[in-house]
Amino acid sequence: MAETPDNSPDLIFLDADRSRYCSYWPDIQRVLRPQGLLIMDNALSHQDECGDFVRLVLASEGYLAETYGIGKGQFVILKD
Repeated sequence: MAETPDNSPDLIFLDADRSRYCSYWPDIQRVLRPQGLLIMDNALSHQDECGDFVRLVLASEGYLAETYGIGKGQFVILKD
């Protein structure tokens, strides 16, 4: 992600090493274009592992986020 241009992807699907999600957030904020979406998988099935990231996103200005009970849970983030 470090080499991805600013404000470029419309959609990011996050399903990786959950322990690194918080460290991804600065790059995600930089690369996700305005009105872009990030969907994090396993938001409900791995709540303990995803909790720090969810709290980080919810504390960040300029983002709307909600968890949906689809599959194992999808945390959907919209960049304003």
